[in-house]
Amino acid sequence: MTRIWERFLHACKRLPSYTEKVWFAPLVALLAFLDFFIFIVPLDPIVVGAFLAAPKRRFRVAWMAALGSTLGAVGFALLIRHQGMDFLNAFAPGILENDWARTLGHWIQDYGFWALAGTAAVPIYQHPAVALAALSPLPMIWIFWGMLLGRAIKFSAYALLTQHARGGMERWFRE
Repeated sequence: MTRIWERFLHACKRLPSYTEKVWFAPLVALLAFLDFFIFIVPLDPIVVGAFLAAPKRRFRVAWMAALGSTLGAVGFALLIRHQGMDFLNAFAPGILENDWARTLGHWIQDYGFWALAGTAAVPIYQHPAVALAALSPLPMIWIFWGMLLGRAIKFSAYALLTQHARGGMERWFRE
């Protein structure tokens, strides 16, 4: 067990060197895409960890994560738009059967792009909003721009918050 622990610690020490690689931000974008398209990756902790590990590249990582997440959302929306409710009910049963989804449905019906952008900017479950936007007459380009705007705001805010948190942690450890 000690050997495994030593290898893990060695890998953790090398992690900051990977954040300077050209492929690091696109890797975060790929994880963001996968998070939105197939529901497997908890993205927010990964993005915040990437910001803390790569403070000089945090806004590049934020924009790449926003773009990857947006492309995943558009892929999800296209799938729903072409496959319909049967696919959605088979893929994510009950996703639209709660009060939050009904509220989102009203917002998207009334405000369209702005409701989607606002929903994408807050740290909540985004899939019902994208599913409802895909089922609405909202053009796909507006789904793209709404998600990109909201995700860019969200991840940029995370980048700023982690910058301040990192500075506070460094001062705390120096004292």
